[in-house]
Amino acid sequence: MTRLDRNLHGVDKFPGWGAQEVPEFLRMMQEAAEARSATDGAAAAPVAEQAAELIRQGVVTEAGVAQRMEISAASLRRRLTDAGTSFRQLLSDTRREAVQRLLATDKSLEAIAEEVGYSDERSLRRACVQWFGIPLAQYREEIRKS
Repeated sequence: MTRLDRNLHGVDKFPGWGAQEVPEFLRMMQEAAEARSATDGAAAAPVAEQAAELIRQGVVTEAGVAQRMEISAASLRRRLTDAGTSFRQLLSDTRREAVQRLLATDKSLEAIAEEVGYSDERSLRRACVQWFGIPLAQYREEIRKS
């Protein structure tokens, strides 16, 4: 049997390769990961802020935000994850802030729901109970008292 034949039958052609090259490869990967994490923290926060600003401007889909930022949706998801958040969380937080501000006004609940991107008043009410832990009318009353 030749060396090639042995390799085709499950015998390693170069048995010493892994012992020499794999540790070096792992060291290089660790260095690259450390370099990336050192720069990602600084770059990730502006991405989350930029995405939140686009949501405030009315772009409420992940694909829409990614397109406006001129990156892919996968890159947006990865960068938001690096920043410790997600698109869904940013959307919820941005909507919650807008609802808190709008509930202090005399706008109708339908108008508020439409402005923040909910399909109807019922969806807004459900979100408010989830955010604030109390019914929307009660929360609005508390805001107006303070």
